[in-house]
Amino acid sequence: MIYFLYNLLLFFASPFYIIRVLWKNGGFKERFGILALNRPMSHRTGMRQAQNQNKKIIWIHAVSVGEVIASKPLISLINKELPNYEVVLSTITKTGRQMAKKLTEKISYIFYFPFDFAFVIKKVLRKINPSLIVITETEIWPNLLRYSKYFNIPLVLNNGKISETSFSRYKKIRPLIKQILNNISIFCMQTEEDKNKLIQLGISPGKITVTGNTKFDLFNVSSEKEPPLKNWNIEGVSPVIVAGSTHPKEEEAILEAFKEIIKKFSEAILILVPRHPERTPEIENLIKEKGYSHIRRTKMNSSKVKEKIILIDVIGELSKIYSVADIVFVGGSLIPIGGHNLLEPAFLSKPIITGPHTFKQKDMVELLKKGRGLIQVANDEQLKKELIDLLSSPDKRKKLGENAYNTAMSNQGAGRKNFEAIEKNLHKF
Repeated sequence: MIYFLYNLLLFFASPFYIIRVLWKNGGFKERFGILALNRPMSHRTGMRQAQNQNKKIIWIHAVSVGEVIASKPLISLINKELPNYEVVLSTITKTGRQMAKKLTEKISYIFYFPFDFAFVIKKVLRKINPSLIVITETEIWPNLLRYSKYFNIPLVLNNGKISETSFSRYKKIRPLIKQILNNISIFCMQTEEDKNKLIQLGISPGKITVTGNTKFDLFNVSSEKEPPLKNWNIEGVSPVIVAGSTHPKEEEAILEAFKEIIKKFSEAILILVPRHPERTPEIENLIKEKGYSHIRRTKMNSSKVKEKIILIDVIGELSKIYSVADIVFVGGSLIPIGGHNLLEPAFLSKPIITGPHTFKQKDMVELLKKGRGLIQVANDEQLKKELIDLLSSPDKRKKLGENAYNTAMSNQGAGRKNFEAIEKNLHKF
């Protein structure tokens, strides 16, 4: 009954959903299950079949940029320690797909996640014929979960978490969500709190393992020293303020703060890294309104940067950009987005400031604040005050960055735990 109601709702909502997704991200063919895989596969019997190339497939799904990044430790370990398996990866967003293409880890095929219509999901499962499906963090697609179990394909939740908002919703439909979630074979959750939420929703404790947050392991799977940025010539320029993963209204707050900063630090430059690079024209107009000179990342050359603001209109360079910062502000936090990844600047020993709206990064924020490696501001005015205070206090900046680094390093190991939980159970599936 639950799937009948879900499919009915999906049918009526689909025109709006399909138009919205395709308009923003494209990928029409792949979203309807037309994949460019060069090996015939079949699930008509409901049994997993041997692959033509003598390798089994692990399908990893990561909705967008953050989830793709969080998948890196697991993909790296699969590549190194499971030579008989290959990875295919799906994303929902265009930026997630672009990030996946930039990963150094070996991925055999990257595609857009199919619409969760029963006929599409069955078609994709037959085409890919995975030995295992891994969903990164928590994306619940009822038909994918249902037909994975129907076709005897084990499904693992990697780096799982349940936000307070989602938990409140799930509790209202507990019998329904329990039935859907029980299609998952193993839950690798970030915290004990996440585990307890699942138990309250009716999931057996025996299916749940607390593994920590894999984003703490990114330092292990990428070079400690990022390669130099191409066409950058800002050596000797100081201070450098980086505002990463910003959203509408946040750029305005940063630009207002920067107006006060350059009164005291005339050589300062600001690097703006919007979460969605397609907003570049909109942000350019805002910069011009404020009277600043700026240059797009894609327009930079070997000449020394003379502009006060560098606007990043590409993805995949955020860690490298953080590496040149004297102070980092992490966006999605001055407005109720929920915050973004704080670990990239933490691993680079950078002093970090974030806003009050960090409900999606709750555990990370608590850890960094406990380790005295993060400043959390309440509003735009406090952001301005803290930026100026840190710029005026080199020792304070250094100590804040060191604390962030030490906290991040002390919480590593989740990627290995997720991998071991999966590997240990592979022979049971």
